[in-house]
This record gives sequence, structure tokens and C-alpha cells, in this order.
Amino acid sequence: MFGGAYSGTYSVQIRHTHFGLVDTSALRFIVGSEVTSISPRVGSVYGGQLITITGTNWDSVPQNNPVSIVFNGAMASTTCYV
Repeated sequence: MFGGAYSGTYSVQIRHTHFGLVDTSALRFIVGSEVTSISPRVGSVYGGQLITITGTNWDSVPQNNPVSIVFNGAMASTTCYV
């Protein structure tokens, strides 16, 4: 696992030092990123193409933003850090 949390919805639990558990049944913590564009959409099969991925909720540390680039269907892929 990389830094941060996996995308998903998490339950929240709070324990007060004097009163014990606080009712948090209505609270949810949502973690996730969104890709809004990829440019260019096509490149050489030999690699070396610079790809720009833009979106929301990215960490400033590239290693915390692993992206899997899949080509030729699911037969091959590589991990890049955004």
C-alpha cells in the first residue's frame, strides 16, 4: 500500500476519554481521486510518450499517486506515478 488510504467509503468511530463511544452512525469518510482528462489519448507502441493526467485530489508526492497504464487490452500494463 502506498501513502494515504485506498479509495472507498470508511466508517468513523470516535471515543471520548470520559464519555466513551460517540454515536457516529451517520458519519462516513470518503477517500478518492478523479481523473478528469488524459492527453494525448494515443501514443507510440514503443513507449516514451509523455502523458499528462489531470484530476482532483492528487497528492503532491508522485509516489502516493500510482496509476496503472494498460495497453493492448489487459495483456500488459505498467505503473506510473502522477
